[in-house]
Amino acid sequence: MEKTTKKNNERFVFLSFLLKLNIIVVFTTYLNVLYAQDFISLYKDIIPESISSNPVLRTSINLGLSERGKIHPELIYFNIEQLKNLYNKNMNQEEINNYTYLKQKYYLSKRNIFLNHQIIKLNESAINQTVQRKCESYLSELIEDPYESQDAIADIYEVEHNLIDYIVYQYIARDTSLFYDSSKDYHLLRMEAQHLILKNFQDNYFLPNNQSENYSENEIEYMLQNWYLFADSNIEVAEKIQLYQMIEKIIEITYTTAPRPIYSINVGYSPYNYTFTQTKVFPVTFSRIFPSYSEQPASYSGPSVELKASLPQFVGAVGYKIYIKDYIDYLSYINIQLIVSISRGQSTAGENTINNYSSSIDNFYVFTKEIINWENTLKNINSYNAKITVPVFVIGNSLFFELSLNAGLLHYSSLINYDYRLDKREGYSLQYSQVIAAVSGSGEIEVSDNHFNLYPTVDINFETGLGVNLVASGSYNYWALYCGYSF
Repeated sequence: MEKTTKKNNERFVFLSFLLKLNIIVVFTTYLNVLYAQDFISLYKDIIPESISSNPVLRTSINLGLSERGKIHPELIYFNIEQLKNLYNKNMNQEEINNYTYLKQKYYLSKRNIFLNHQIIKLNESAINQTVQRKCESYLSELIEDPYESQDAIADIYEVEHNLIDYIVYQYIARDTSLFYDSSKDYHLLRMEAQHLILKNFQDNYFLPNNQSENYSENEIEYMLQNWYLFADSNIEVAEKIQLYQMIEKIIEITYTTAPRPIYSINVGYSPYNYTFTQTKVFPVTFSRIFPSYSEQPASYSGPSVELKASLPQFVGAVGYKIYIKDYIDYLSYINIQLIVSISRGQSTAGENTINNYSSSIDNFYVFTKEIINWENTLKNINSYNAKITVPVFVIGNSLFFELSLNAGLLHYSSLINYDYRLDKREGYSLQYSQVIAAVSGSGEIEVSDNHFNLYPTVDINFETGLGVNLVASGSYNYWALYCGYSF
């Protein structure tokens, strides 16, 4: 009768736990990856008070327990035993440190074996190559390199397996109100808790009617962190719930191109739009001082300068995206955009140059002095482009590094003021020389012209789950920032 009552009480506690765990799974499953847990508070009943009350040690020990739990929560037990021995000195510290290290290697080996086995099963399955590659990448990130197989080692002290089950149970429940009761059998609670999470995974990721679009890569990280749930489950459950299959399912849902937007509207700003160089020749007149001088006017042409055209621009774009793959990946789509850029303000640039040249024949010199003063006021520079973009590198399903080709018409207008003079002198020295010819010119030149543009850009495109996207686009002579909405 007493055993029956005790068993019923345990069942009642367990049912209460199930309700609590369902809430935990729904609301905090994915937060465990993002926020550090206070493991010292979680295991306050089995960690010596001399450790938990030490503020200097608390942070580092808490971090150590967290890292051990990510390998396998059973390692937390051996880490706590190591800490206890540090203060109790029940055995040689070097011996227990080496023992704990080998235990860690053993669990790492178990994880390696499990994940490699999952990769083998993954490669044997007939799934999309993009999904398979991404899934394998996730599974491989936790495999230690180089891969080593570590057999189980002999224990150097009596291991309390019931306490290990309690620690794992607490690791899942994260309930700081619980205390270890050595009279309870925590193995059943642990197995049921692990099975409940696996059942939750199965319901969420394997039922045909559950195709939520809110899955994220955080869920994959959470599953990988809790790999032991799959490795330690019984054969019947393990055959139904494979880790690689759930990662595959999340990737299929989060990376599929089927529901992704195809239209986009963007506005932006280009602070630097130096996309071409304009060459301009100044008109000049010729004056020969001595009619008998043999040099002809045709030998003089107006000077030319290169004017770098650049003005800040407001940018507007509409786009249409064509998906050529079933899942987001490199070269998975072609984005075609029509872009209109309107300049803002004006810019003025100029130069004052004096050049002196000389040449001689039999010590008889010809001296040339050239003076150029010019100023160019760029009034506007508007462009009308078509842009074709493809992703060449993808991080996750929202950050894209793209290569683009831009082509279109650029219209600019400017006003050039110039003053130019060239004098030629001859003689046996500059001091004893005379002017023989002069070229001069001054005035204003109105420029209104079109320029064809063809240039590549590298774009960084971040797409949020709400349809908002941010783009940075640049090349050797151009860069711009965009913000837009896709639908």
